[in-house]
Amino acid sequence: MSRGSPRHRRPDEQLVEALVPTPLPVASPEPAPLPTLPAPAARSGDGVLFDVARPDAVGRVTARALLRALGWTPGLALHVDVVTGAILITPAADGAYVVGSREE
Repeated sequence: MSRGSPRHRRPDEQLVEALVPTPLPVASPEPAPLPTLPAPAARSGDGVLFDVARPDAVGRVTARALLRALGWTPGLALHVDVVTGAILITPAADGAYVVGSREE
């Protein structure tokens, strides 16, 4: 083959363009079913108790119903800690805070 003459194709050859197939439509998968929650356990009095309260302007937190349920009486020493943006209050013999006796 010389540079000046065009290449001659054989009669059985064909030029085929590169093709990118169109994606087939795919249906969205069905969402997985949510698990069924177990029935609530009977309350035995040994469960977890919690309350949500906001400290007032001087830092007092009022949660009388929870204090009664816990049996925390006035004068009980408490430890106060901040855990993941929440205030955690636990009884502690050397606690710097105490359960007050205000009835407001």
